[in-house]
Amino acid sequence: MGHWSPPARIPFHVGVLRLQVSVPGLGNARGHQRAAQALKDRIRARHNVSCVLLVDPESSSSVVMVVTGAAADPMVLEQVLSRVSLLVNSDGRVIVHDEWRELRRGDHVESMWASEEDTDDWG
Repeated sequence: MGHWSPPARIPFHVGVLRLQVSVPGLGNARGHQRAAQALKDRIRARHNVSCVLLVDPESSSSVVMVVTGAAADPMVLEQVLSRVSLLVNSDGRVIVHDEWRELRRGDHVESMWASEEDTDDWG
């Protein structure tokens, strides 16, 4: 029998796109959330990404959309996040107030998690 060795690490990149949007003109919080949820569903159906909606408790019409993805090629990941941004910016139901994105190599993300585990912030 041969000697077992762990599998080689596959290089990858992680991308985060954060969009602060508002959904004007629907009148109530439930309508705003439905419109944001429909946009989230469309993003997930068209692109292989994760999407989370964070509702601002002070303003029911303001929503933060956090879109994350991973890919071996950073250019592919950048293109996917750009297409998601274009989809949201071209949607007539929402207004984009702020947009931020970042790509990191996977080994940098892993080292961030390792350093966070070393500190006990949970008291």
